[in-house]
Amino acid sequence: MLLGVRAILPQAPIRILLLLLHPQMTQFSTKTIQWQDDLYHDHHVNKILIQNSNGPCFLIALVNSLILASELTLNGWTNVGSKAIEASHVKAEHLVPLKELLTKNVVQLDELLNEITNLVIQVADSDFDLSPLLESLPRLHTGLNVNPNFLLPRITSKQDGNSKVLDILELFNLELYHGWLIDERTPGYELLSRLGDYDSLQSYILEIKNAIRDSALVDNYEYEDLSLEQLDHLLDKSDDARLKQFLNEYQDIQNFLRSNRTELSETGLSRLMFDSQNTIKRSSFAIFFRNEHFNTVYKNQSDSLFTLLIDEGYSKSKTYVWQTLSSVDGSNDKLLDGNFEFTIEQIQPLSQEPISIDATDFIINEEEIETANDDEALAKKLQKQEDENAARAIQKKYDKQAKTKTKSKTKSTIKSQPGSSADSNNKRDNSTAAGVKNNTEDKGKCIVM
Repeated sequence: MLLGVRAILPQAPIRILLLLLHPQMTQFSTKTIQWQDDLYHDHHVNKILIQNSNGPCFLIALVNSLILASELTLNGWTNVGSKAIEASHVKAEHLVPLKELLTKNVVQLDELLNEITNLVIQVADSDFDLSPLLESLPRLHTGLNVNPNFLLPRITSKQDGNSKVLDILELFNLELYHGWLIDERTPGYELLSRLGDYDSLQSYILEIKNAIRDSALVDNYEYEDLSLEQLDHLLDKSDDARLKQFLNEYQDIQNFLRSNRTELSETGLSRLMFDSQNTIKRSSFAIFFRNEHFNTVYKNQSDSLFTLLIDEGYSKSKTYVWQTLSSVDGSNDKLLDGNFEFTIEQIQPLSQEPISIDATDFIINEEEIETANDDEALAKKLQKQEDENAARAIQKKYDKQAKTKTKSKTKSTIKSQPGSSADSNNKRDNSTAAGVKNNTEDKGKCIVM
C-alpha cells in the first residue's frame, strides 16, 4: 500500500482543473439515513450524497456504495460491531476523512474528488499504475460512456477502454451491473447475440438505414424510424434479398428496443435477482446502471433488490430510504424505510422547487402529478412518463443528427460500417425510439429516475 501520501497531496491543482472543466462548481447535499442489514441485523447510521436534478450520478453512486458496503465488513464503520469477513482493500481508517466530509450538509465537488483521490492513493498496491486513473478522476462529474453488453450483466473497464475510471471499482472492491439482457426466447436473439452490445446494435441500425436510403423505395428518406407497417410495405415492394434481410432484422430490432424502453429486461432482472454466482452477491452492495443513470443497489438474503433513494425530492424524508427493484417498468416497486419495510409517510416527499430538466426533452404532466394520491403512485407515473418522453426526445435528436450527417456527405462517401471510426465517434448517439438518453449531448447529465 502507498502510505504517508495524504499530507503532501495539494488540493489546489484539483480545484484549478475543475474550474477549467466545469466553471460552476458542483455541490451536493447530504442526508442521514438509518438502516438495518439483513445479514447480522446490525443497525447503521450513515450520511449519503443526494442526487440533484442533473448531476454526476456515477460519483454519487460510487461514494454511497463505498460507504454502505464498508458497513458489512470488519473494517467498516458500524454502530453495532459487524461480524462480516474483511473483503476490501479499504480500511476503516481510510474512510474517516471521507465520512468526516459527508458530515457537512453541503459538499463541494472539488472536496469530494480530493478525498477520492487520496483514498485511491492509500489503497492502491505499489505495482498498480495510478497515472491513468488519477488523470481520469477529476472528470468523474462529466459522466461515463457505458456500453451495455446484452449477454453479460457485469460492466468492467475491459469492455470499454475509454472508461479507465472504472478501474477504481476494482480498487474499492465494488462491481457495476446492468439488467438489459437477452436470452434464447428473445425475438431476434441470434442477431442481438451476434452484435453483442448497444453500440454495435446502433452501428448496425445505421447500416440498415443506409441500405433503405440507397434503395430509393422511400421518398425523401432522412434516416427516420419506419413503422412496422411501413417495413412490411417495403418487404412487399423489394426484390433485393439483402434488403429483405435487413428489413426483417430491423423489425426484430425495433420490437426489442420498444419492449425494453427502461433498459431493464425481464431476463436481466431475473438474473440480477437469482444468479448470485454471476451477478450481485447476497447481502452486498453494487452500482446499478440503467437509462444513463447510476445508483446504489442492495441484494438481501432472499434475493430481493433495493435501490437507494437519492432523489433530492426525498432528501427531507425521514422515513423513505429504499425502493424495491421488482419490475422492469416500476409498476410493482415500493418505497421502503431503512429496515426494508413498507410504510406510508404522511408528509409530501417532493421538493417544492421544480426539477431542473430540459423542458423540450422531459416534460412532466403537472395534471397527472396533482392527481397522484400517494408517493408510490407518483414515482411510478414519473418513471413511466420519463421513459416515454425520453424515447421521443432522443429519437428527435437522432433524426436531426442523421439528417445533418447525410447532407454533409458527397456522392462518393463510403457508407458507415459497424465499428468504423466515424461510427465510434458518435458513440450512443444513434438511438432509436428505445427510451435511451443521448450520452453525447447530455454528457455530464444524469436524469433523476
